[in-house]
Amino acid sequence: MQIDCIKDDLRLVINDHKVQTRSAVDAILKVHQNRLEQDVTSAFLEAYPEWEGNLYKKSRRYEQWMKDILTQKLLTMAASEQSQMNKIVEKAKRHAQRYAKSFRERLNDNIETVLGVTMAKEDWPIQIQPLRQPDISIGKAFDIPLDLLWFLFPMFLFRNLFKRYFQSHIEREVEKNIQRLISDFTEMIYAEMTRIQERTFGYIRDEIVSITNLLSARERHDSVDYQIIIEKIAGHYNIPLI
Repeated sequence: MQIDCIKDDLRLVINDHKVQTRSAVDAILKVHQNRLEQDVTSAFLEAYPEWEGNLYKKSRRYEQWMKDILTQKLLTMAASEQSQMNKIVEKAKRHAQRYAKSFRERLNDNIETVLGVTMAKEDWPIQIQPLRQPDISIGKAFDIPLDLLWFLFPMFLFRNLFKRYFQSHIEREVEKNIQRLISDFTEMIYAEMTRIQERTFGYIRDEIVSITNLLSARERHDSVDYQIIIEKIAGHYNIPLI
């Protein structure tokens, strides 16, 4: 069994958590969608009568207003669910720690069996990085530059028409940005899980290298062939030593 096998095992452990991540994040955030649409729609109906100017000015006002209100509400929503996102990462972390603990216990048992030496127990702490707040992106009010033809749409005639048009886009903007939030959180969690995987493997690799180097150094001063001992330690429970 080679050291790469441990890396592969850890990759499988973490990938098992990764494949469940997006659906978990989706379930956490999607429950807010209907309420968010309702809140933004109510705020729009209250704010729109105060917007003055032609269609071009109203369109820019709508875009800025939508960006401001969605940024505020989505960031508030993301902050309220931060602990749930951290739990997803914590679950992967606990699994990786169990793997590392099992490895260390087997390694210590092997050393005690072969050398009669009891190794001190040591924790391998894995720190989780805080997830950052994702960005918010708001699209243009019109898919085509219709607002550039503002002079064709006098607002005293078309005010209510464009009110309905702007209102109809709220659902799309809310859904689009929640999906983006889901994707952003998923990618951040993936990255943190990969860091946990690499950190765990680093602990295990360093432990293997330290023990091997220690025994190799003793071999130069003693008459004992420590390579045989290394192989016994490695082979007793199929633990790879470099």
